[in-house]
Amino acid sequence: MAIFNKNDYYLRFFLIRLLEITEMTSQNHGLHELAVNTVSQIVSIDTENKELASRLLSLGLYPGASVEVLRAAPMGDPLQVRCGATLISIRLREAQYITVGAAQ
Repeated sequence: MAIFNKNDYYLRFFLIRLLEITEMTSQNHGLHELAVNTVSQIVSIDTENKELASRLLSLGLYPGASVEVLRAAPMGDPLQVRCGATLISIRLREAQYITVGAAQ
């Protein structure tokens, strides 16, 4: 005996959305893809530009650090993020090199 009717649109929508959210939190994304007020943990910085990698590391954006997107400019660029007690404005093209995962 089924708990719900297979034609129940709302319940199916809810279950599908729940699966999507679960998949989103288990996958890694670029920092530029995070929504505002989202807390995540930096997984890696994937750039061959040594100066950019050095600058990001000196600002406290290193693997394992917790990062929160606070706001985005009206056109989406730059992003304001918080890493520890530091507030940083970062361009989208630089944020795409920062891979983040679910906060722990």
